[in-house]
Amino acid sequence: PVQVHDGGVVIVEDGGATIICYKTTCAGKLLECGDCVDNDGDGLVDWRDPECLGPCDNTE
Repeated sequence: PVQVHDGGVVIVEDGGATIICYKTTCAGKLLECGDCVDNDGDGLVDWRDPECLGPCDNTE
């Protein structure tokens, strides 16, 4: 991932799509579904992963 000037992270997904992700904290914590990382290795990051119910979900 590459950092962009406004705090976003540029990510190239497995299929070649380029997205900009913004890390989101919940109650001061950075959880799996808001950290801009493909935590479960399925090629989908945070909101693009159907296992994430929202940025405050910790079960990607």
